[in-house]
Amino acid sequence: MNLLHILRPLSYVFPTVPPPPMPLSYEHRTIITAIALLIYLICSQIPIYGIERTHEADPLYWARIIMASSRGTLMELGISPIISGGWVAQILITVGLIKVTSQKDMQEAEGQQKIFFLMFCFGEAAGAIWYGAYGQPSMMSYATIFIIMVQLMGAGIVVIMLDDLLSKGYGLGSGISLFIVANTAETLFWFAFSPVTMSSEFGVEFEGAFIALVHFLFTKDTIWLAITQAFTR
Repeated sequence: MNLLHILRPLSYVFPTVPPPPMPLSYEHRTIITAIALLIYLICSQIPIYGIERTHEADPLYWARIIMASSRGTLMELGISPIISGGWVAQILITVGLIKVTSQKDMQEAEGQQKIFFLMFCFGEAAGAIWYGAYGQPSMMSYATIFIIMVQLMGAGIVVIMLDDLLSKGYGLGSGISLFIVANTAETLFWFAFSPVTMSSEFGVEFEGAFIALVHFLFTKDTIWLAITQAFTR
């Protein structure tokens, strides 16, 4: 049994990016990579419309760097649907349920893999709504749930297309690696230089570690106390 032939009609449902007719120059690939990165960063700052802001602890806080996701934004799911769908496709190929024997089979497998991406995108979006990431589901109208699902699915499709674009030779490397690095760099930069203030047991502090260190050097009694608090808070 070859699922590749059984699921053949699904291979052409989701559009794919064709490879470039000729290798692109390094400058063109750099520009396309920068544009794709800019789109990702913009989506990671746009809040999801219709959600209820909560101050509860994020259960996926430590996994968001790996998933390149940002809580409460269009990049809520990040690259997790791509990773999960890729795992499923690789498992099916390993156990022999999907057999790739020609170039046409490879193209069909690529199209079916994107269907797996969409399935995981839908499942993860529905799961986030169900466990109350955006407010109590029982208190949300069907219209609100539909709007949130459309936003998450739309952002997921954008990520899938950007990854496909970069992986086909239009960019530098894969979209997965690019988005993980961008998310990590953004997180490190924010927690180093964030000007946002917060209250702690020692008073008002800056969230950014570097700014907090400078602030402590001017406000604490001794330099040793400032450095100790900056590195142990």
